[in-house]
Amino acid sequence: MASGGGLFLSSFSHLRFYCILYIIDRTLSMLAKRYKLNIAEFIKKRPSFVKKGPFFAVKIAANGLSYSRFGVVVGKKVDKRATERNKIKRMFYEAIRVRNLQNIEGRDILIIVYPEINQFAREEVIKLVKEYEFVK
Repeated sequence: MASGGGLFLSSFSHLRFYCILYIIDRTLSMLAKRYKLNIAEFIKKRPSFVKKGPFFAVKIAANGLSYSRFGVVVGKKVDKRATERNKIKRMFYEAIRVRNLQNIEGRDILIIVYPEINQFAREEVIKLVKEYEFVK
């Protein structure tokens, strides 16, 4: 009985270790909060530029700051499950972070994702997002 309990504790320790690694990995790959756009604030602005992609639109407005802020909107028409919508948002934020786009001066950029994203394979979506020119 003692060996069974030890096995359980050992398994639990490994599980806890992997959970901690996962949390560290998620925090390292996230876009900092200061670079995230408040969508309600952006709606009050009038975008100076609108650009359409294969499955999303990009609206750009000046913000007067030394850095750019990004917002991603994924509606329920894209997927009813919040977890899937959040995965899509994280994919866009990750592409922005990897390409260091937040350091472009003074723009608020809103990305609106369309249901057409479901027609593409996930790998294809990631490739298109990482290659897309979000700013003019």
